[in-house]
This record gives sequence, C-alpha cells and structure tokens, in this order.
Amino acid sequence: MDTATNEKNILIIDLTPKSVNIKNQEITLRKIIYMESIDGVILGAGSHPDELNDELDKLDELDIPIFAVDTKIEYFGVYSYISVDNYDSVGLAEKHIVDVTKSKGTVLIIIGTYGQINSVDSNY
Repeated sequence: MDTATNEKNILIIDLTPKSVNIKNQEITLRKIIYMESIDGVILGAGSHPDELNDELDKLDELDIPIFAVDTKIEYFGVYSYISVDNYDSVGLAEKHIVDVTKSKGTVLIIIGTYGQINSVDSNY
C-alpha cells in the first residue's frame, strides 16, 4: 500500500488509537479537520463512528467523502461502504501461501466458527 500511495502522491493519516480511547481519536480527528486539508476519510472497523457525529457533520459540510470499511455506520454523508468477505480473503491468502512456499510445506489455518459475529455486527 505504501508504494501505491507514494506513486499517486497520497498521504495516509492513520488515526488508529494505541489503546481503546475514543476521546483521543475524536480530538485528533477534529484537529486534522480544522487544521489540515484532507480529501477523504476512511472509517475502519472499530472506529466507533457514532461517537464522531460532530466531526462527520463538519466533513460533510466541507464536502469531504467518507468511506466506511467493515464498520456499521448510519450516517447520511457516507459515500461508500466496503465490506470484506473473510472467506474470500482466506482464499486469497491460501493462493498467496501456495505461491510463496512453491506448493511445498504445511500451513495451519485458524478460523472462528461459521456465523460468528464480526466487528460490523458486534456491540461496542
């Protein structure tokens, strides 16, 4: 991702908190919105978007697109919702492992149970 973003001259600002502290994430987002020029926002899994309503309103006011990735959000300003199919992702990982190991070796796959809730369905 770094190479692709560098070639396209895209700066990625990661607001992933070091600990579960939504207040710090909210304050940092507010500072970036008001102090820097940003062109888009990605809300990742576990970002607690319901706690960021004021900031989301400001982003909408500034016509900055908001994208949600594996996080449930009910906000009118979200441009797109992207969900990852974990089973398809495992398939891609399997193909990559086969390529890397040149089809030799042993691979351990650890998964949850079918129907296990993900970050979209869980209650924060």
